[in-house]
Amino acid sequence: MSTSAAAQVRSVRSQLTEERCRALADKGYAIIDNCMGEACADALLTEMQEAFDQGLMKPNKTHFSKPGGGGVMVFQKPGIFETDMHDTALQGQLPVLTSLFEQTALVDALESRLPDVKLRRGTQGCTVKLQHNTGSGGCFPWHYDNPGRPNKRRLTCLLYLNRGWQPGDGGELTLLPFLGLAQEVAPLFDRLVVFRSDLVLHRVRPARAPRYALTVWLDGADGCVNGDRDVALHFSKADLGPGGDWLGLCDRLKASPVQRVLSRGVYQEEYQASLAECMGGAEGEGEMLAAHMAQVRAMDASAPLRHLVQRLRATRELLALQNLAT
Repeated sequence: MSTSAAAQVRSVRSQLTEERCRALADKGYAIIDNCMGEACADALLTEMQEAFDQGLMKPNKTHFSKPGGGGVMVFQKPGIFETDMHDTALQGQLPVLTSLFEQTALVDALESRLPDVKLRRGTQGCTVKLQHNTGSGGCFPWHYDNPGRPNKRRLTCLLYLNRGWQPGDGGELTLLPFLGLAQEVAPLFDRLVVFRSDLVLHRVRPARAPRYALTVWLDGADGCVNGDRDVALHFSKADLGPGGDWLGLCDRLKASPVQRVLSRGVYQEEYQASLAECMGGAEGEGEMLAAHMAQVRAMDASAPLRHLVQRLRATRELLALQNLAT
């Protein structure tokens, strides 16, 4: 089974067509249907169902930064259970998932097609998370999979394993490239979504049917993620002035992890609404909303940042209108 799983993942290389690679480079994401093949996807789903039924998945624990850098808050998202294949106890019970975790074919396939993506080798650079949503409305708010140091995630590979998904079942993934158009992705069986962990804002809509997802996070090689460009805002007065290259600055921000800082201001209302929807009045909702607003106020207190966010919000609205017109 180990050989079979590795062979199926190697097939990703042939499915990463030039068009999909261009989408990953330009938009930050690519979608591949029928990725693993029905037999392999079924084997993965069976093991995930067994893991949940045997109590090997635990309630989701969400970490949220306290305002002012005062530590981290931990809250539970309702209806969501998960576990991580770094748990050695799981590896003896889930052989197909273990083979997926241990093999290197996925990294090889991605690097062969995307030479600019430098990924860390070995299991220490890979995280495989199993997740089950009970279908009772569980969802995730807007976030980046790489929120900044010490996180080194470069690519998120999300495999959906939901047979018979129908419109209305919910659980859609919504991808939002910075200043771009939102893309809603249905969690169809054997659909793989690959996106930049540090550059694509995303969320999961409330699920109204049971939902299984397998997430593989691939770290960047040392030094290529969260480096000097990380969260230091390097822009000149010329960038922000009437004669500056404003659209050029917007393009640089789209390709920079700096956007992670700015997004809470640019998408302030979206963050707030998704947090409330995700928690649904559960413990931690008030604290999460307060932490979000504290980050917004901190940006607003800086005149250059406030001006930058205001212009980005206006540009976002203008680009949305232009897209509607076309």
